[in-house]
Amino acid sequence: MIQAQSALKIREVEIQCSICGSRFITKIFPDRTYKSGNCFGSIGGKGKKFEYWECDECYKQ
Repeated sequence: MIQAQSALKIREVEIQCSICGSRFITKIFPDRTYKSGNCFGSIGGKGKKFEYWECDECYKQ
């Protein structure tokens, strides 16, 4: 039963690559790890927040 409850907390999020603009789905787990894509942190300024993500294809280059 514990596994079933943990599975409900996994979120699927559609993200846009900061390099090529393609969209991909990543899974975010309860411990804040993710699968698919590469996140390089947040960029902020003047009340705005932007997360810098790259798809796997752009990251390979």
